[in-house]
Amino acid sequence: MDESLKMVSKEPSLALADILRRVEAERNVYDDERFLAGSHTFFAARLIEQRLQKEGGWEKIVGSVPESTRRTFPPEASDEEIAAYRKQMDWQTNPSNWFLAYIKDRAVADGCLKAGDHSAAAYVALESYIFDLGVGELNRILDSKRRKTGEC
Repeated sequence: MDESLKMVSKEPSLALADILRRVEAERNVYDDERFLAGSHTFFAARLIEQRLQKEGGWEKIVGSVPESTRRTFPPEASDEEIAAYRKQMDWQTNPSNWFLAYIKDRAVADGCLKAGDHSAAAYVALESYIFDLGVGELNRILDSKRRKTGEC
C-alpha cells in the first residue's frame, strides 16, 4: 500500500492507521436497526453529529438518555415480558436511537417523511434525507475553509 500511494503520503499505511484510531476513539454509536451505519448514511450522520456536538445540540438530543435501568420482576413474570422490557430499555439507553428519532422528526417537519411511515419508500426517503443533510454539512465545512483561506 505504501508503494502504491507514495505520491499521496510518505507513509500512507501509518496515516490510515492514525485515521482509524481517531474514528475508533470517537466511539460512534449505532442505532438498534443499524440504519445510521448504512453505506449511504454513516458519514452523513457522523458529520451531523459532529456539528451538533460542537454547537451544543447533541446534549439536547441525548442529554436525558438514561445510562442504565434496573427493575426487578416478580417470580410470575413471563420470559416474554422480561425480554420486551429489556428491549425497550436497550432502545432507551442507546443515544443513537434518540439521534435517529431526532433526524426522523426533522424529516417530518421538513415534509420529506410522513410521521409513522415504515414503508420501504419511507426508508429510502429517510436515507436520502440524511445523505442530503450530510452533503449540506460537508458544503458548509468546505465553504468555511474556503473563507478562511480566501478562496472563492
